[in-house]
Amino acid sequence: MPFTKMNEFKNLIAKLPDVPNGTMTSAELKKYWDSSPEELRAHYNKLVDELQASTASMNIGAAEIEGLDGSNLQEILTSLKAFIDAHKNDKKNPHGVTAAQLDVYTKQELAPFLQGGETFIKEEVFIITSSNNGDGTFTYTDKNQISHNGTLTDEGYQIFTLLEGKYKVGENRIDAYIDDVLRRSVASGGLAEISPTEVALTIPEGTGREITFKYFGRIGIAGEHNLVVGPDKPPVGDGKTVWFKVD
Repeated sequence: MPFTKMNEFKNLIAKLPDVPNGTMTSAELKKYWDSSPEELRAHYNKLVDELQASTASMNIGAAEIEGLDGSNLQEILTSLKAFIDAHKNDKKNPHGVTAAQLDVYTKQELAPFLQGGETFIKEEVFIITSSNNGDGTFTYTDKNQISHNGTLTDEGYQIFTLLEGKYKVGENRIDAYIDDVLRRSVASGGLAEISPTEVALTIPEGTGREITFKYFGRIGIAGEHNLVVGPDKPPVGDGKTVWFKVD
């Protein structure tokens, strides 16, 4: 039921007859005078009751909202709830939020660390063919005899770039061996970690020296339990396999 509309007061001063004194008693005049405020009070209270009713929202008009249906408050609210419920139940990342935005690891980044018992170790061997090219670089070859130019820092450090993997900086996961005899590391000196794929000899070596870098790209933890990540369920029965299903 729509709200009740009040059109006009029943008793207006303007409706009193234009006759000389004495056609109404004082009591009648007071009652007539008070009738309009009383009408207003009664109408106001009725409107309050109508607004407090459970159906009130159906009688409050609303402007059209793009993406929602309805022309009154109740219809708009019902449409809004349906929109929110559908959005909440959408498990396909409707906003396209990325792992980088949330500052979290991706599945690909986590997978290597969930593979128990597997340690990734690399050794890369380089031969210095020119210890100083005179332009802030030096030259070295890899195991395939391919030549590479490395950077010389202002301090004279020789920066090599790893070709087959990377290591985690700041965790002492890389060592250098000079001609398979002299060892260099951050802890013992002679080595500086530059980036996950770059490492520097802080004690420069000369032409003809063989430099072997040995580094841990991943350190697995061996144990009696096995962690499996993937869409396919592994065989069960040993009670030692934990499976992370990937949809």
